[in-house]
Amino acid sequence: MNINEIRKVFDLASRFAIVAAVFTALLLVFYSVIDPVRQNNVKRIMERKYSEVLPRSLHYEEKHIGNKTYIAGYDKNNYPTGKIVLVNTSSINDRLDLLVSVGEENKITGVAVIKQNKIYDILDRSDIDAYFRQFTGKSLYDLKLQDGGNDIKPVRGALSLSDIYFTAIKKGLEDVEVINALSTK
Repeated sequence: MNINEIRKVFDLASRFAIVAAVFTALLLVFYSVIDPVRQNNVKRIMERKYSEVLPRSLHYEEKHIGNKTYIAGYDKNNYPTGKIVLVNTSSINDRLDLLVSVGEENKITGVAVIKQNKIYDILDRSDIDAYFRQFTGKSLYDLKLQDGGNDIKPVRGALSLSDIYFTAIKKGLEDVEVINALSTK
């Protein structure tokens, strides 16, 4: 290789480096513009889910007590209307994120799916919503008293999914009981 070929290679490499630096800078600018919009969209979606599961609340506040995190709901007079907990369950081929809300009387006011494997997308959404509505007004005591919630009818054609939902909802109620116990100390 003579000196002219080395200069050409160096020239091409430096041009490529400049193009790569400009491209990286453009990506950073694009991300800095898009990320706040994305975060705002996620926040709006979550607040919509919060209002589905805790309908009497007008605003929500994330709170931490011990190692537990929950969302407290408040009405227009800033009076507490209930708590929302996020339950994460996972197994080898399953992942489920579920919101469980409990009113001030420690009874379920709503349940909503945040994230779930695509495996269950074939199910009718109305069947799942009807399944969740069966839990409204029930307490942890009600679910334990009725030997695993025998009065709760499973999602049509999805017994194992119903068990996963039931376990997650029960865990959410147990988390609320722990939060209530920690907050009275």
